[in-house]
Order: sequence, then C-alpha cells, then structure tokens
Amino acid sequence: MAESAQPAPAPALTAEHTDRATFATSSGPIVISWAARAHLLQELKTLGAQASPLIDAIEAVGAARPVDIADADKRLLHATLAWMGDMSLAALRQALAADVATG
Repeated sequence: MAESAQPAPAPALTAEHTDRATFATSSGPIVISWAARAHLLQELKTLGAQASPLIDAIEAVGAARPVDIADADKRLLHATLAWMGDMSLAALRQALAADVATG
C-alpha cells in the first residue's frame, strides 16, 4: 500500500521576515517595510467601505506570504499610493502602475 505524501511544513518566519510585507504584482514580488505597511493600512482605513476588501487582504496574510491584490483593488491601491507620495512605497506604486495599465 502506497503512503500518501504529506505536504512539507511551511518554513518558520524569522525576525528578518516579520519586519516586512510582500505584495504580488505582475512584475514580481515587491517587498515593503512593516512600518510602510502600517502607514498604508492607516491611509486605506480613511477611505471607508470601498477599501475594506483590500484592507482585509493585506491584514489576512501578514508577513506569512505575499498579498495577492484583486484586480478590482489594484486601481484603488495605486491611486492611494500616488496620493500618499511615500517614497518607501515607490516600487509598489510603479509595479501597480504597470498592472493597472495592462489590466
């Protein structure tokens, strides 16, 4: 009788990995600091219900895996990042600009 394959356990998060967040984009993963993530969430929360799905997506993954942004939320996130003008989020803003332009 063949044994069923068990999935490999996820690697443990180290302190190095828990001080940043990763966003999946068509350009590849974009890493931001945990402080920049907190600032972004703070700004998104001022937008009310329209930003709720995006906020939920960011908070759901934490540092465990990349945030997969729904196509419907990419335009809102890009506009928010452009309005914020935070240079620590410039790479994410640029990657989302490409996603919005092609999406």
